[in-house]
Amino acid sequence: MRDFTVPGMGLIGFYACWRWLVPKIRSVSAFAGTSVLVGLIFLWMPSAANAQEVTLSTSIQAGFGIDADVESDVFRNSLLDGDGTDDWFTIPYLAPNPDGNPATGAAVIEYPSMQDFNALQSGANEIFELRMNADLYSMPENDGVIWIDAVYYRDQRTDGDKKDMTVFDQQINKNYNDPTTWTFKTGDVPQKNDIVDVFGHLRRAADGDQYAIVAASTRNADGDSYLDFEYYREEVTLNASKTSLITAGEDCGHTAYEFDLVAEGENEGDGSVLEHGDIIMSVNYTKGGDAVDIRLFVWIDKRDFPTDQDFADFNLLPERPFNFGSASGGFVFYPCDNDPSKNYGYARISLKSGTPKLAVFAQSNNDGPVPAPDWGTINDAGDVVDFYQTNTLAELALNSTLFGFDTQSDNIFCDSPLGSVIVKSRSSDAFTSSLKDFAGPFQLGDTPEVTVEVENGSYECFETSTTLTADVTPLTGTFKYQWYEWIDDAYVEIEGATNASLENVTEGTYKFKATILIGGNEGCFAEAEGISVIQNDPAEILEASCPENVSLPACTAQTEIDAAFDTWKNSLSYEGGGGEVTAVYYLNGQVVDNLDRLTPPEFCGGSVSIGISVTDECGQESSCSTTFTIAADETPVALTPIDDYMLEDC
Repeated sequence: MRDFTVPGMGLIGFYACWRWLVPKIRSVSAFAGTSVLVGLIFLWMPSAANAQEVTLSTSIQAGFGIDADVESDVFRNSLLDGDGTDDWFTIPYLAPNPDGNPATGAAVIEYPSMQDFNALQSGANEIFELRMNADLYSMPENDGVIWIDAVYYRDQRTDGDKKDMTVFDQQINKNYNDPTTWTFKTGDVPQKNDIVDVFGHLRRAADGDQYAIVAASTRNADGDSYLDFEYYREEVTLNASKTSLITAGEDCGHTAYEFDLVAEGENEGDGSVLEHGDIIMSVNYTKGGDAVDIRLFVWIDKRDFPTDQDFADFNLLPERPFNFGSASGGFVFYPCDNDPSKNYGYARISLKSGTPKLAVFAQSNNDGPVPAPDWGTINDAGDVVDFYQTNTLAELALNSTLFGFDTQSDNIFCDSPLGSVIVKSRSSDAFTSSLKDFAGPFQLGDTPEVTVEVENGSYECFETSTTLTADVTPLTGTFKYQWYEWIDDAYVEIEGATNASLENVTEGTYKFKATILIGGNEGCFAEAEGISVIQNDPAEILEASCPENVSLPACTAQTEIDAAFDTWKNSLSYEGGGGEVTAVYYLNGQVVDNLDRLTPPEFCGGSVSIGISVTDECGQESSCSTTFTIAADETPVALTPIDDYMLEDC
């Protein structure tokens, strides 16, 4: 985990007191106990007089503090102990915990690089994005809570000569448009619509429920803000000029939900989700930030629900993920006005009746300023400050499992992706009001597909084995690996072969499987089958080379003999072979170390035989021999007789 500090240590004394006193003082009027429970239950009771409004309250969901601050181990507006609660950042040097214990809660967002930190702290009007301070789908605290994904996003601001490069260009841009028809420009927006910091986090509680936790700040200090957190199943990107969006959504720029609605024989559809679609959470903080109105919409194909009665019938199906219509009744559908047929659009949904749990939790910092991250935030004047001003930071948590947004597949620990996220501000609390500013798009819960690639292996003829190595994506995450070998018409698990590399591999066919682990449980996996390993044939044929036999006549001049002998002896060689080649030399049939000191036979006749035998690491062999001969002088000696010579005696 990384530690966070807030610049300006002169604030320590003030904040130490504030941190200890505010929970005690505010808790008197905090929405705790039965008042919270009653208020939240009213949200989902059709008969409630104020059925859309969520009472602000401080709570802990899946170990995360929903208290409209960014600091772990702090639990604002509550008598409960905040030690151990996770949050967006850890700020241990700002002040000690009131009880003197060290910080134990975790920071969900990674710490920026020094370059980005300096730029943020200087107030650079740039876009910054930080990701989760742990691997995707990991359990960093070993407490049963799975961190799926998280993001921090700093948007550009508009004040003075500073402009935001991505504000909506026209008032006709609305939530129910095809997003590819929206147009953007570099310009200004009012303070209440100027998005500064955006936070997003998905986590799965130990009981299996998945939570979508979001927070955002604006430069508006009067408390009223109108934000949309929109999730796209397909990736959404800005074009190169940042003037429009690009998306693979085929249903008027979106992806529509598909439900099991078709009757097959006597079996009726049960309402279960066949394919998840786009979602939008429309959040309105009103009454100076004292109340929050949350409305949820999903993108559908209206041809599945031609009439309100079809919506009502759907709300009776046993496996439906949610109800259509608001909690107080009435079906709302906003058709995509870029689609002449008006088939696609956003339909309002609510929690299924009879759900035993609360599903929405929200809080704002309407009781005072709260510390910003180490690098600060932006206030209403456009300055970098160490605290979020009162009424500028709002936070909420949605139990997405209860709403059917928990996109786990049938493989219970293999989570399907959510996709891209865009956070937008509106001119008013009306869902149909004009869009003003937006932050993003960024990825949240768009789990990269697990993929594996393994190249076929080979090893040289002089080698006994090779090594196979798998490339696995995503690069982050905890994986389980297993190698298999094809034996007797089936892949058989290789005992102990549980790394990304497999050593000492011989000829055969192999398979590799990578499974992502989520909290110790096996999740999505990918395989590479038919991996072939062969031993290469020798690159070159090994061949010994000997010169032809040499035969010189007797009594050849010695200088001529020496020259011919050296040429003959030095022509003994070999070529080709694989790996190391071993050569053995022979002299007259006997092994010798070398032929360096070999001398020619006598010039009056004689013979020398040499040879070479070579072998290589591929098992090849080759040999040859040759002879150097000087013919013997067989011409007989001719004697010429002479007459006897006699001297006379004296």
